[in-house]
Amino acid sequence: MAFAEFGPGIIIVTRTDIPNQTPINVGYAQELTLNVKGKSVKLYGTNQFPLVVARGTIDATAKFTSAEISGIAWNSFFYGMSSFTAGGYQWNVSEQHAVPAGGTLTVTNGGSFDQDLGVLYDATALPVIKGSTAPGAGSYEQTAGGVYTFNTADAGKTVDVTYSSSNAAGQSLVITNQAIGTTPTFQLDYY
Repeated sequence: MAFAEFGPGIIIVTRTDIPNQTPINVGYAQELTLNVKGKSVKLYGTNQFPLVVARGTIDATAKFTSAEISGIAWNSFFYGMSSFTAGGYQWNVSEQHAVPAGGTLTVTNGGSFDQDLGVLYDATALPVIKGSTAPGAGSYEQTAGGVYTFNTADAGKTVDVTYSSSNAAGQSLVITNQAIGTTPTFQLDYY
């Protein structure tokens, strides 16, 4: 037996292996597919035809596509963990800067800089190549604290810098390597 539903819906999951769990909205579902199949078991005596035929084991699988992702839901019903770590990271996407005459600039969140995620020329959307010390024309070097150094040939050009930085107001999900057999159970409600 297969069931498929398309279009916006709501999926709520509630952990059932831990008492008094809060129902969590996974997100707006774009699609939900449920497949249930049972295996017939036959009991034979001394004759060719079975004495009894009954349904034995049942296998049920479900798949859904969500328009939103809920970290709280994944943390609870997939990983079986109950808390997040204070503090997180944010992406700073295509932050525009004009390369100064000296070639060195610091990104806006340089004080909480985490990692470089690339640089593009704003006018062409072509990547600027990441290099090492004393970058040549068309390349850059990224050092600690969100400092980017470009070749002076790029002075005056606008670049789009993408990087991540820490965010004290956010939360992080640190996935631990739990013992085999850790399996959260949950109730899934679909509307």
